[in-house]
Amino acid sequence: MILSGIMVYFEDYAAGGVSPILLPSLHMSLDFYSYLIVVFGIVGGAASYFGSFADRFGRANIVVFVGILLGLITAFGIPTAHSAWAFAIWYCVLGLGDGIIFVAAPALVRDFTPQVGRATAMGAITLGAVAGSLVTSFAAVRVVDAYHDWQALFIVAGLAGIGISLVCFFFLRELTEELRGQKVVTFQEEKLAEIRAETIDTEAATAGRWRQVFRLSIFGSAIAVGLFLIIYITAVGYFTLYFTEILKFSVPKANDLETIYWGVNCGALLLFGVLSDVARVRKPFMVAGSLGAIAFTALLMTETHPSFGALAITLAFLAGFLGCGFAPWFASFTETVESINPALVATGLAMYGFGARAVGAVQGLVIPHVIGSPLGTASGWHTWFFVCIGGLVVFIPSTLIMYGPWSPRRAARDLRRHEQEVEAALRAEGAVPADATAPGAGGVTTA
Repeated sequence: MILSGIMVYFEDYAAGGVSPILLPSLHMSLDFYSYLIVVFGIVGGAASYFGSFADRFGRANIVVFVGILLGLITAFGIPTAHSAWAFAIWYCVLGLGDGIIFVAAPALVRDFTPQVGRATAMGAITLGAVAGSLVTSFAAVRVVDAYHDWQALFIVAGLAGIGISLVCFFFLRELTEELRGQKVVTFQEEKLAEIRAETIDTEAATAGRWRQVFRLSIFGSAIAVGLFLIIYITAVGYFTLYFTEILKFSVPKANDLETIYWGVNCGALLLFGVLSDVARVRKPFMVAGSLGAIAFTALLMTETHPSFGALAITLAFLAGFLGCGFAPWFASFTETVESINPALVATGLAMYGFGARAVGAVQGLVIPHVIGSPLGTASGWHTWFFVCIGGLVVFIPSTLIMYGPWSPRRAARDLRRHEQEVEAALRAEGAVPADATAPGAGGVTTA
């Protein structure tokens, strides 16, 4: 599943990795490129609606067959473009499939992950986006050096995507609608979930699904994380240009810097996902990640003639703090949806797709006018980094509307109480002997 996500984002981000070559080759202006990213996001956001059908029809088939389609488009469609408009059409078709997988993939990961391991799992699935950027920057250096054109990177990305999707066809599994429509907090609840599945009315649970999830805690959180991710989206689409045009690094050096950035971000997503699960809290990590990202974004915009090493350190800390904030947020978001209706996780994730991509679309419209043209100015970039900091600041109070405690002590107490309720429910169903109270006696551990 993680490899599938990496390949999808490799296909999406290939344009950013070769943008210094792509733009002049197709006679594409920075404004056109920026607006194309906007349209790509809008198309993907609209396609998220179709991803919400994964609540009724499952996730695995969507991930596999849409993944194969994206690989075909990337390897055999986009490289045939010989003008800016032809490239734009193919790229937007790619965006349609991206928006669908954007919803179905994390929904599938959530299905197999109880809340006690949710942040680790969501950090892992987010590796698709981050490691996709890492693979893009790593591959761009080598493919461009070998072939000296932008088409080669898309061909490599598309073929890799097709291969991984075929592997997923044989290994991905699907839960029944009744099983995935439940909230499961601990691994010990699997038996209880199977018992409950026999009495769940899935039609009633999913009736009026959009009305159920259209709440401040869902849509507000989606908009807020879009603001949090302004600096991330900037890194995806524009850091290569910033490093080459403003800081005067070569294209290979710029991609090496991005490799460091995305590599650290990958590690941070997993590390802080694990730590969040151990502490059983999300919100403190979200706030700490935001504050750290604010500090290092401010440092980044003050570095006018940095050495490669100094800039790499700044980017590494920035990437680490963004990972600290996002993996716990993603876990908290799915848990917030589950607190409303666990049968509508994909619909909630579609709302996230709408909200986050709406912010991304606005960003794409604004950034060319802020950073200046034709390829940006130092003063324009300085202003844009202030915008990124503003997004991080606004994100912090949004943690108050999301599900979950602040205190690890309270979280541990809530978990113990929940485990006791699960044990009592299993006993009531006759699934646990009345005297099974200790580990190894066939019961659920409550310690």
